[in-house]
Amino acid sequence: MSHPLHLTDAELIARLTHTENSFVERKSKSDKGGWLKTVVAFATSTPIGLPAILFLGVDNDGQISDGGDAEKTLQTLS
Repeated sequence: MSHPLHLTDAELIARLTHTENSFVERKSKSDKGGWLKTVVAFATSTPIGLPAILFLGVDNDGQISDGGDAEKTLQTLS
């Protein structure tokens, strides 16, 4: 396994499809309130050195649900 802060693509995909936990959440892009709360929770509770991952536009079963332009979504979120 790689260093915790440097996840491989395979590790990210595995986290995408496994059950949510304290450090992995999935939210729709339209659930801005939900993902903002998740980011704050991650910021206040994730131990230093461990990754916390928020997948936007992904259903609870790990399937990508929200189509669209990923670059535009990132610009909107930033």
